[in-house]
Amino acid sequence: MGLDDSEKAIEMARESLTRELEKRVEFLCYDFSNVNDKYDIILASELYQLLRPEERGKLVETVKRCLKSDGLLFLSTLSIRDPQHYGQGTPVEDDPNSFQQEKYIHLCTREELETDFDFLNITALFEREFHEPRTTEPHHHISWILIGSPK
Repeated sequence: MGLDDSEKAIEMARESLTRELEKRVEFLCYDFSNVNDKYDIILASELYQLLRPEERGKLVETVKRCLKSDGLLFLSTLSIRDPQHYGQGTPVEDDPNSFQQEKYIHLCTREELETDFDFLNITALFEREFHEPRTTEPHHHISWILIGSPK
């Protein structure tokens, strides 16, 4: 099950699926904070950095509510060491490490993720450097990868 509140994002995700996966993956255009089902795995890939503080809180509450007791959370989100976005735009008042340019973006510290997800046994928390392919030049990013299960 893939959830996104953007039809365009869902369309892009569908286009990236192989024929085999097309048969097994369902997508819904839906606000994650309204989900109440229980899941074995929750994958939140490069979403957390787009959420304002209250929305990040809603995501944390959704994970608490929806992750099965033996489930796993896989989260990736931009690090404050990300060279593409850190310091770009206007700093957002009362929201450290957040910037407003064309869009809002929040970059995380290790301590912030450990605090926000303190209800999990975090089995992995590390930074990953990668180049995002673009039609022009690639974007250089550094993201946190967090893997955890409920305590």
